[in-house]
Amino acid sequence: MTEVTLVELVTELDRAKRDELEAKAKRIILELKVIEMTGFAKAEGSESFEDQQNGFYTKIGIKQPVTRNVSADGWLKVRRDLPNRSPWKKIMRPKFELDAKIAKQCRENDPDAWAKISACVTTKNGKPSVEIKSLTKS
Repeated sequence: MTEVTLVELVTELDRAKRDELEAKAKRIILELKVIEMTGFAKAEGSESFEDQQNGFYTKIGIKQPVTRNVSADGWLKVRRDLPNRSPWKKIMRPKFELDAKIAKQCRENDPDAWAKISACVTTKNGKPSVEIKSLTKS
């Protein structure tokens, strides 16, 4: 049994990443053609489509998501101008976001404080990735 070298693995990884990019580009083109063929034109929302041809049946769903972000400073200024009893003052939900740099400092410099704070922090590891920085034949 022969051992695989790092160069061989990285070469195979590089090929797989290129294949993946080509497949993604092809998928995007096909999705655009499907959207055009179905006539889906919603600015936001979803719709289902069905078709049957030559003994084959298909049902698909197309979604058009929309993401909205809010400027905290802008909202605070606008909120002040709304009438006091306006139900729209409750339109924004507070969002708590951990400052990773300060959290690391806290973990390293004040473990007792971090022990209390971490009780309300959920930690989830992401997927490790490999970036090919160089692959050349010498």
